[in-house]
Amino acid sequence: MQHWKERLSFIKNIVGIPESWDPCLQTLEGHSDEVNAVAFSPDGKVLASPSDDGAVQLWDATTGPGNGRLEGHSTFVNAVVFSPDGKVLASASDDKTVCLWDCHYGAWKQTLEGHNDCVTAVAFSPDGKSLHQLHMIRRCASGMPLLGPGNRLSRATIGSML
Repeated sequence: MQHWKERLSFIKNIVGIPESWDPCLQTLEGHSDEVNAVAFSPDGKVLASPSDDGAVQLWDATTGPGNGRLEGHSTFVNAVVFSPDGKVLASASDDKTVCLWDCHYGAWKQTLEGHNDCVTAVAFSPDGKSLHQLHMIRRCASGMPLLGPGNRLSRATIGSML
């Protein structure tokens, strides 16, 4: 038990549970409607949040303040994903599009169109050369996506677009 007497100085003993304990470390405010998801950049420095306000907010993952607001969709933004190299962010929306954004400048790069209904999910391939998009064309009675027949997964080769 000798090692307990020589513990590191920054380790503190806390007895009991503080009355004002809150598991929330920080609240990020900036959207005017519901946030649908969050995604970290590959280096962990940026957090992206898509929202029903039609925008994607970029946040400094350490300090919290906004790093920019990406506006280009006309309605709800459902999902976001960073490319493996962290240079591009893709956002999927109910407006039937996927937007590609330059993460360094926070600027729009391109809009991928052609879906018949909302795009609910998006993912880059591990090499970053393909973008997979889930086009949802059916919903159950609650309004939630109904996975299975009727949904379509499409793939766009984006290496030459970037």
